[in-house]
Amino acid sequence: MLAEDSICDPRNLYSGFAPYKSINSFEDLVKQNPIKVDYRGDSVSVDSFIKVLTGRHPFGTPFNKMMRSNKNSKVFIYLTGHGGNGFFKFRDYEIITSREIATIIDEMYLQKRFKELLFITDTCQANTLFNYIETPNVFGISSSDFEQNSFSVLPDSVIGLPLADVFTFELLKTFEKNILNQTIVDWVSNLNTLKLPSTIRFFSSSKSNRNSQSVSFKDFFYC
Repeated sequence: MLAEDSICDPRNLYSGFAPYKSINSFEDLVKQNPIKVDYRGDSVSVDSFIKVLTGRHPFGTPFNKMMRSNKNSKVFIYLTGHGGNGFFKFRDYEIITSREIATIIDEMYLQKRFKELLFITDTCQANTLFNYIETPNVFGISSSDFEQNSFSVLPDSVIGLPLADVFTFELLKTFEKNILNQTIVDWVSNLNTLKLPSTIRFFSSSKSNRNSQSVSFKDFFYC
């Protein structure tokens, strides 16, 4: 899901490009990492997000707009944008609450739509989105604690805006360095030693079937 099309946005002076400064270079994300976007613009909403996760689509919905997972699936959810204490914004005029997120994940579990789920949130007060999740086998990473903001980084003098968020930038470093074997607990601990502007938290539901200390990125990403 991609709520905004920054590539074609008239405010983007790098017309046709999605710029990002990696560790050592200036990259165009579209050319370097082509991806297919199934929901964009107005089709990105709380309603469509819920339908994708729960599978409650109307008749005739094409397969590419469905998440056809099952009881053996490792599901990954990544939310980045604006939020606050117990809520996340969709396109600046809709919100989804932490209670709603917990209900949705619980429904997914009852429907056997995942074996394990990794939920990453990069927003202000991100850790509050985990407040009501009690579903088994759910793990999470949040970019900020209660009453903390998440901050941007890499300001670009041409666009006049930062090109990344601090947390997302550090996460991308992990993928670029190909250190996915590291456990998420260790990764979060190491990241917090860097004295970032917000506290990174690892979440594990109390009813999980395995030791949260053993969960790593490679469990959810095939590289």
